[in-house]
Amino acid sequence: MKKASIRPTGKPVCQGLNTREVNKELNKKVRKRDKYTCQMCKKKKRASALQIHHIIRWADNPGLRYDMGNLISLCKPCHFSIRNQESIWAQYFINILNGHL
Repeated sequence: MKKASIRPTGKPVCQGLNTREVNKELNKKVRKRDKYTCQMCKKKKRASALQIHHIIRWADNPGLRYDMGNLISLCKPCHFSIRNQESIWAQYFINILNGHL
């Protein structure tokens, strides 16, 4: 059985691949901030086609899980393309959020 933790909303979230998700309100805020655009390929997408990526991995820093400065919008193909390479892309995404790219 998977270990559960508690979200800021007080609801449990199951920890495991494909079962984690940031609360829906925060997802909306991130997509809106990013202008419903994938921050990698720069293509405008409908909200359901964008996924929220944790720049610093979910498991590596629990304190950043719900921090808007650690979240960025990526389309599904771009999100999949960086899988298992998160640390390589982290500084690039941080630079985007800081307005340097």
